[in-house]
Amino acid sequence: FDFFKLRLETDIGVGRKFIDNVTGYGVLSAKNIQTGKLSLLVGGLLYYDYWDKPIFELSTIGLGGGVFSKLPLGKTSFLYTNLHLAIVPFAGASTEPITDTSQYRDFNFGYGAEGKLETSIVLGNVATIGANYYYFFIRSINSVGVDEPGISSLGNNYMGILEPRVTFRIYKNLNIGGEYYLYSQTHTDDYTTKTYHTEQEIFLEFYFEDPQRRGHFNL
Repeated sequence: FDFFKLRLETDIGVGRKFIDNVTGYGVLSAKNIQTGKLSLLVGGLLYYDYWDKPIFELSTIGLGGGVFSKLPLGKTSFLYTNLHLAIVPFAGASTEPITDTSQYRDFNFGYGAEGKLETSIVLGNVATIGANYYYFFIRSINSVGVDEPGISSLGNNYMGILEPRVTFRIYKNLNIGGEYYLYSQTHTDDYTTKTYHTEQEIFLEFYFEDPQRRGHFNL
């Protein structure tokens, strides 16, 4: 990939599994556009998402388009915004409260669509304030790959994830930050069930930067 992003989160002692979140995307083909002070990157991307949270499991592979923008707000301050829409040809998603075991399959296969909005304000070398929102629609299919009927079916899943975060510069490329997660899942089959879950995290962040590309990328 000419450009890609990959994020991995782990849990020690509190989650069902060691790895509980992997999100990433890479540019397959893209074009740079400059409109006044606004810089754009528009193209097609490949997406991968994996979430293992207390109220749902989800794994998707997506193909779609994305728009990345960078707008200067001052000499050292910028607004970054990314918008993504993709189809999901193959996914796995839980359809009921998940179990604390991996001894049997507690999810269904399916297909659907996903959308992502990522935005952040970089305040020079002081702080970064941002928020991400992810939305997934997964339609279940049965064991022979056929859509389920409208009644007594495996159903549909609608999952939303809101993630506001803030980081503060401590020293050079070392930051300290905090983020808040709000997870929601709506599952529809014969009945409609809705579940919610929140998480709060404090973290240290170290930014590795290639000296040849210094100042060209921001988190």
